[in-house]
Amino acid sequence: MSIVRDKIYKSEALRAVAKAGKILREEFPKKKKISIKKDFSVVTTADLKADRIIRNIIAANFPSHHILSEESGGEVRDGYTWVVDPLDGTSNFVRGIPIFSVSLALLYQEKPILAAVCNPILNELYVAEKGKGATLNGKPIRVNKTKNPREAVILFNKGRGIKNFIAWASLLRKVGRNIKSMRAFGSSNLEICKVASGNFEGYINFGSSPWDLIPGSFIVEEAKGKTTDIRGGAFRIAAKSLFASNGYIHKAVLDLINKK
Repeated sequence: MSIVRDKIYKSEALRAVAKAGKILREEFPKKKKISIKKDFSVVTTADLKADRIIRNIIAANFPSHHILSEESGGEVRDGYTWVVDPLDGTSNFVRGIPIFSVSLALLYQEKPILAAVCNPILNELYVAEKGKGATLNGKPIRVNKTKNPREAVILFNKGRGIKNFIAWASLLRKVGRNIKSMRAFGSSNLEICKVASGNFEGYINFGSSPWDLIPGSFIVEEAKGKTTDIRGGAFRIAAKSLFASNGYIHKAVLDLINKK
């Protein structure tokens, strides 16, 4: 990959999330038209508009690239694949809660090389490039250095379905009593980015999809944090779970998660 090509990828990624974010910002105060998908998740016209804008920019500039999107499908393939979540946190969006994001990542041979997560209401733009670190609104960010799990606040997302709910009840008992607090904001990639910026020590998720995890997890890694699945194995694009942390509390919390 050339420097020129990398700059083009980044500039078009930022243009895509900015234009999609503008749509979400304009639609946010309006009465929402919603539909229920097969997995019982919510989709709005804003999701679909933002998705279309992002896909059109990618298709116009990189016609040979592949796309995997929450709203329009696709798959990760050889070469370049863009992973798109046009509105991560739709339930918050519908309820007038300004905690949601446009999330985008570019993979090369199934490995992230670029990611952007934008909250258009709070004016937050997280960006990471492979080997170049992570930024928030253009300023470098890093995970914090909290070492004691009992001082840690960990964000979580339980996914959907009764099996996940039961599993979360067990996890909250094992982990929650041994750390400072656990919280859920309802926008996976944005929550993961809050670990990257040092606001929180960790984030746990299982039962979610690649677009919920890949952009944020890459930003954490570039912010010198650590990511694995909840068993401690390498986090991959097909992984169904994620534990992202500042690295210092990683082993201790994994031990709690997997305690019998």
